Amino acid sequence: MDARRNETEENLASWAEECQANAARLADMLGVLAADYLADPLAALPAWENYLSRLPLADFEESDRVTLHTDLVSFLADFMVRAKGAHWEATPDASAPGGHRYVLTAMGLDGRVRHCDPFAVVHQVSRELPLDPTRVLATAELALGLSRPERDTAH
Repeated sequence: MDARRNETEENLASWAEECQANAARLADMLGVLAADYLADPLAALPAWENYLSRLPLADFEESDRVTLHTDLVSFLADFMVRAKGAHWEATPDASAPGGHRYVLTAMGLDGRVRHCDPFAVVHQVSRELPLDPTRVLATAELALGLSRPERDTAH
């Protein structure tokens, strides 16, 4: 059992490193200076907004959509890890390959530990076009309890 846990932890560490490296490559591809991105991953948000606004998302084939979602997950995860203090964790999931899935975990503002599947967040947000990277980040922050939903104060 320990060997399996060690393998899962090694795979998770590798996944986290690859995710961060992919996010940095994408920021560079989008024209964000490496020093700016390393100082604050949110520096890539305007570039992501510009990039996504120009994509013909309605015409994407499934493989294009999967690639885009994976790239957005990298950006989302890197932001949550570096700017919000989240970390990756493997959680049991009998339906997933290997019997687990990778989720982001963070201590919410209410002191409770929360989990968020970044792929599920990107998938959920992408159902409504235009695809907005700010909404992706905000949805994950809410899921992790790192922000509070706005209350309607007009009443």
